[in-house]
Amino acid sequence: MMRQIIHTLALTAMLAVPVIAADDKPAAPAPGDVKTFMLKTQDIKDTPITVPKSDAVTVIVYVMVGQQRSHEALANVQRILAERPKVQAMAVVSGTNATIDARRLGELAAWNRPVLADPDYKISDAGKARAWPTTLIVGSDGKWVAHIGGLTTTYIKDVNAYLDFASGAIDEPTLKKRLASHDVVAATPQHITDRHLAVAQRLIAQGLYTQALDELKRAQEIQPDDPRVKLAIGRIMVMTGKPADALQTLDQIKADNIAAWQIHAVRGRALAAMGEWDKARTELVESVKQNPAPAECYYDLGRAYQHDGKFEKATEAFRAAYESRRATEAPTATPPQP
Repeated sequence: MMRQIIHTLALTAMLAVPVIAADDKPAAPAPGDVKTFMLKTQDIKDTPITVPKSDAVTVIVYVMVGQQRSHEALANVQRILAERPKVQAMAVVSGTNATIDARRLGELAAWNRPVLADPDYKISDAGKARAWPTTLIVGSDGKWVAHIGGLTTTYIKDVNAYLDFASGAIDEPTLKKRLASHDVVAATPQHITDRHLAVAQRLIAQGLYTQALDELKRAQEIQPDDPRVKLAIGRIMVMTGKPADALQTLDQIKADNIAAWQIHAVRGRALAAMGEWDKARTELVESVKQNPAPAECYYDLGRAYQHDGKFEKATEAFRAAYESRRATEAPTATPPQP
């Protein structure tokens, strides 16, 4: 059971990529279609977070750490809120490595407000975040005021308009007039590839490896040399009992396009599956040296030591796998049902 959990975590972590929705235009909820959002959790600094906040509007920005568009959205919100001190704001980082990535966000983006780690996607699902960045504005009563997918060319203007509407400064006809000039940044081949990768991520989390492989092949048709796609295909080939094919796929990846430890990790698993334990151990040892979340590699390294009859080292590796997994877990945030 632990092996399956670790392998699934590693697959979903590696595939944590942004989705770009080029047609998600912001609009006020239609009558009869009003959604609500409620959340009680803690940020990465253990500060209590409650949404809605009875005396303030809340802005939630779902982001992908390392993605320029996400960082731009955060910088824009930061500038907007400099003149709106009463607005509550937070960033949400989702994915298996959410805890690690959330702590890196402040170093990479202009953001000094709360950051929430969402490793199980519960917060992103509650906010219907299907694109990164996604901006959700929630009124003091918990009702959705706006849902903006992607980074619009009129992002600052749109967010300001919604905040004015939420605070009562303008009425709905005025809001619609201010939103009339709206556009989004067009999707590129990179964005479309990211979309296929994100779909594959969800399928992998459900154990649907064949369907995930189909998505990855679609991504490969668009960008044949994308190292993330090839690495993901290699991983799934190992998981589905095709380690030799996995090694052939890994050989096609240019080492300077992706972190070396990721290649070492998959190569090590493939070699172990083929019974090449000495070679597998060498690859796995290299991987754990730089791997920020080495639970999977420690587990497979334990298997290699166990095969060699080095049970003390195997125990140490299994313990390291368990401790590494615990270190990357975040407190579960469960949004209450409306």
